[in-house]
Amino acid sequence: MLKLFGALMTFFACAALGVWLQRRLIKRVQVLDSILGAFAMLRTEISFLQTPLLSATEKIAAATKDALFTKLHMHLRGGKLPSDAMQGALSELGCVLTNTDAAVLLRLSLQLGSSDAESQVQQIDAALEQLRLQRINAQEAANTNGRLYLASGMLLGVLLVLLML
Repeated sequence: MLKLFGALMTFFACAALGVWLQRRLIKRVQVLDSILGAFAMLRTEISFLQTPLLSATEKIAAATKDALFTKLHMHLRGGKLPSDAMQGALSELGCVLTNTDAAVLLRLSLQLGSSDAESQVQQIDAALEQLRLQRINAQEAANTNGRLYLASGMLLGVLLVLLML
């Protein structure tokens, strides 16, 4: 009976690992969707409304409830430069973004608030395009690798159970 219980626990632990890895890939797609929407709003705030960066991030954080923009606004309100604020927000977020995703956001943050509205809009447009490509890649990875992780976790669990018996 104890051996069966241990086998079941081993199987479910491995299956849970596969599910966790799959959900991590799906979460990246959701986070990128949220960031794309928030930066589209930032583009509007800067280009049409000429809203200062601090006020724009506050409006966007309140409207979208995006975790990145909420943390970004908190850092900007604390007096940090946009690049330092983005770095802090990304590190606090502890999210599922890849280094490439973060690099795009950090590159953009170097331009925010330091040039005229037209230049900032151009930089936002370039970053949005890169993030859209990253989102497409993330979706493909979630579709292919997600199923692979799920199946691998379950198969690993079955293999370990068979080895235990």
